[in-house]
Amino acid sequence: MQSIRKTSMLLGIASIFVAAGSLGAAEVGPSELAGSFTLPSQVYWQRAVLPAGTYAFTMDLVDAWERITITKGTKMIGFVVLQASGDGNTHDQSSLRIVNQQVRALHLAPIGKTYYFATGKKQREMLARNINRSGVALIPVSTK
Repeated sequence: MQSIRKTSMLLGIASIFVAAGSLGAAEVGPSELAGSFTLPSQVYWQRAVLPAGTYAFTMDLVDAWERITITKGTKMIGFVVLQASGDGNTHDQSSLRIVNQQVRALHLAPIGKTYYFATGKKQREMLARNINRSGVALIPVSTK
C-alpha cells in the first residue's frame, strides 16, 4: 500500500517535470541578447564605475528581472537592473546615451526597447564638482 503511494507520487512529480519541460520548449525566439560597446572615457552606470575600454554584455530575455550582466574580458564587472522602458523606438542602431559621464539610456534595436536610467544622489554630487566635464555622447552598441 505504501509503495503504491510512493509510486503514484513519483509518477505525479515526473509528469509535472515533463509538462514544465514541454512548456519551455514551446518558446519561440532567442533566449539571450549579447552585445558589446567601447567607452572612450570613464562613465557611471547606476552603481557601477566603468573605466574607458571595451565591454561585453548579456541579457536574459526570458528572465522576469530585466537586467544585463557586464563583462570586461573574462572578468564580470557587475550587472545593471534595467528600469522603465519605452517600446516602439524606431532607431536602427543600438546605442548607449551618456550625459555628463552618466549612462542615461540604453537602446537595444533587436528587441525594440529603450531603457532609461536615473542619476543617483552620489553621482549628482560628484558631477556637480566636475561640471567642466559635462557633455552628451551617443556610443554605438553592437548586438548579436
